[in-house]
Amino acid sequence: MEVKVEATLSVENPTLGKNGFFISPVPNDGNFTLNLSGDEGIFDLIIFDANGKAVYKQPKLEITNDFSKEIKTHLRTSGVYFLVLHNADKTYKTKFLIK
Repeated sequence: MEVKVEATLSVENPTLGKNGFFISPVPNDGNFTLNLSGDEGIFDLIIFDANGKAVYKQPKLEITNDFSKEIKTHLRTSGVYFLVLHNADKTYKTKFLIK
């Protein structure tokens, strides 16, 4: 799977993406809040490391309008990561930094 990211890292404030899709804080310690407004459905969440390896998965995440959920991962290695939230119809992508 190839990951293309169209997002900007933010150090102080979250960057509001398409349909209100963003994570905060950035950078983080592997734990963050995932936000999405204006969409709903069942989505799979996958986090890739800088080498393109899937390092975290959360399948069947139920998204409702104005969704906000704390995501706690086991990831602790500093670096750039890519988050993909997708279902059969839509895909949201962003990148973030773990310190």
